[in-house]
Amino acid sequence: MKEVLAVILGGGRGTRLFPLTAHRSKPAVPIGGKYRLIDIPISNCLNSHLRRIIVLTQYLSESLNKHLAQTYRFDPFTEAFVSVIAAEQTENEQEWFLGTADAVRRANRHIRHHDFDDVLIHGGNRAAATTSSPAHEIYEFGGWSLDATSRELKDEKGVSRELTTAEFNLLEMFARRPHRALTRDEIMDILKGHDYSPLDRSIDALVSRVRRKIDNGSSTSPKIKSLRGIGYMFTSDVRRRKA
Repeated sequence: MKEVLAVILGGGRGTRLFPLTAHRSKPAVPIGGKYRLIDIPISNCLNSHLRRIIVLTQYLSESLNKHLAQTYRFDPFTEAFVSVIAAEQTENEQEWFLGTADAVRRANRHIRHHDFDDVLIHGGNRAAATTSSPAHEIYEFGGWSLDATSRELKDEKGVSRELTTAEFNLLEMFARRPHRALTRDEIMDILKGHDYSPLDRSIDALVSRVRRKIDNGSSTSPKIKSLRGIGYMFTSDVRRRKA
């Protein structure tokens, strides 16, 4: 569900858990051996197909930042990420976060750089399993049906066509941005969600594989059109609906 960006509040002091929080924030408190409280809301998001997650941190955050960096690593050809936005002082605002609402407000200048329609705000220290049910979205184009929830591509007869994870992510990215010119750098940035090293040849090879699967062998009118000196454009009209 790439239209939704998850923001998890990870700066709680957790005074009632002292001395467990003497050297770490409440979301960083260990549970079940190697896990931390922060893993519960992150797991809830991932199991709800929310794979772009920002964690806002402030109080005694070193342990939490280290855990997040070492635990959540994703395939480079996906949009998935768990990224930290730490409290910061600016020329206009010299104070730290003054509460949950203020944390979101102050972090908005970083959050708004991402591509999203809605933001889900989740507490970072809730030891309860919950699931945010994603909308079941389907993209239809040129006789094809791309199901963003079940991650299936079906032809006009309803027969599923096999796609690798990278191929599905690329096709879904294009289906969400029809008739829009995208450079290779933009494609890499969208697929990875944050810092990357541009790999033009990898993108070209991936596009070629997807083309062969959705163009049925036709090279005269590809649905993914090469734009010389620019990148690519998805040329099919796309109908987006909720199942």
